[in-house]
Amino acid sequence: MSQDYHTRKLGFLEKYYVCRNVEQYSKDINVTGQYNHYIDKVLLSNALRTLILKNPSLAVNIYRDGDLKYDEKLNGENFTVRPVEEIAFNDVVTFETVEEPFGELLLKRLNGEASHVNDSKPLWRVKVFESTSDRKQYVSFHCDHTLFDGSSVTQFHKDLIVELAYHSKDQSLEIQETLFNYTADWELLPHLLDSSDKIVDLYNPSILLTLLEFVLKILLPKWLYDGFWSFFSTNVEQAPLYTHNTTRKEAESNIRHINITPKDVKRLRAFCKSQNTTLTPFIAAIATYALQETVFPAVAKHPCSCEISIPIDGRRYFPEKIEDTKYGLYMGVLSNKVAPITDIASSTNSLTANLTAGVADKSPFSFVGLLKYVNYWKFLADKLGKADSRLTLEVSNLGLHLISHNDWSIDNIWFSQANGILTHFCLSVIATESSGLNLLASYFAELDLVQTSLGKLVIDEFMALFSAKLLENV
Repeated sequence: MSQDYHTRKLGFLEKYYVCRNVEQYSKDINVTGQYNHYIDKVLLSNALRTLILKNPSLAVNIYRDGDLKYDEKLNGENFTVRPVEEIAFNDVVTFETVEEPFGELLLKRLNGEASHVNDSKPLWRVKVFESTSDRKQYVSFHCDHTLFDGSSVTQFHKDLIVELAYHSKDQSLEIQETLFNYTADWELLPHLLDSSDKIVDLYNPSILLTLLEFVLKILLPKWLYDGFWSFFSTNVEQAPLYTHNTTRKEAESNIRHINITPKDVKRLRAFCKSQNTTLTPFIAAIATYALQETVFPAVAKHPCSCEISIPIDGRRYFPEKIEDTKYGLYMGVLSNKVAPITDIASSTNSLTANLTAGVADKSPFSFVGLLKYVNYWKFLADKLGKADSRLTLEVSNLGLHLISHNDWSIDNIWFSQANGILTHFCLSVIATESSGLNLLASYFAELDLVQTSLGKLVIDEFMALFSAKLLENV
């Protein structure tokens, strides 16, 4: 039986992601690092065991109390976070030899992985790919979103490299077949930290915002509700949001990859600085323009508006709580409705202004806080079978990372995720100084069947224009 300080109930945002997990609305998120030293099973097993014993989030799963038929009624209250009984190395780690270098094929595989709640294993896995073509090794960490956001997944590599560097000095290591056993290790495991909404004060929407979002949505017809919010949006004209087929579970995602070299990243950042913007709104504006010029004409046959989502990391507001916020869910979401673009610079400026204002007033976190007042099961189920229930584009930028410890470093890094049921296009961005910026574009596989009027694949045309526009001023 678990100690009380190793168990807890879910926070409101965790309940939302538990619903996504049990109802199979989403897949794991993943970050892959190319380390500068070779990692074998002996070294990795010792590093992982030490890491787990320092971080209870890596030793737990989420368990249903009672019958699943009550999930919707209880809205996540019937789930508890508690340690798994045991973590065997072979249950959570795989080593695989592959012919191809790390890229789109392996990333698509990772995007299809899912770690399940109510399981005897934790909510994460490590996959080590050894490529025979480039003779390099790639360490992938993929995990369910319920206890980990994008920054948490990157943090795993930051913590792992410390343990790898430490244990690599020991020539007497033996493989740890059992990474964790609660009966034997419970006294070594720190207290399980509470959910993010208990640790930081971010997710408290005002009474006025709550009334506007929910009372009006209940009282007004959908067309009038949408019109009400459009009245307050300065950059949406009369063009319908992009749609393509209806929302369904298990829709397959495909992926495309862009690498921008370190030299070009420096030039791109310098250009953005000269325009008083940053990479995230710049990428979002160019992606929207490229969609408008390639995908929308082939799919929608008419001009389309976009709804753009930009996640924001809330840890920036609490530097004094850096140790308590390493793992968990600390993101807000800035939502932008954007009319057809006539000028990329103007659109970039508008997105930049919205992002700057959102970071300053923390409104993206207040909007996420509104989830406290919904039934997650009904909220997500209501999106199925509809053509207009997805966001157009998500741009998730984890930023530039220097991950090293002693003589160990990560030379290259990739961040990726599938679309799930919420987003048509998802851009996942991360960078290192040594290998530049990796941008992964996820989209629904059905788009691979769409051609332009000239018989070219529309996704190829999108990626070509998007890449060209990104580097146009470099």
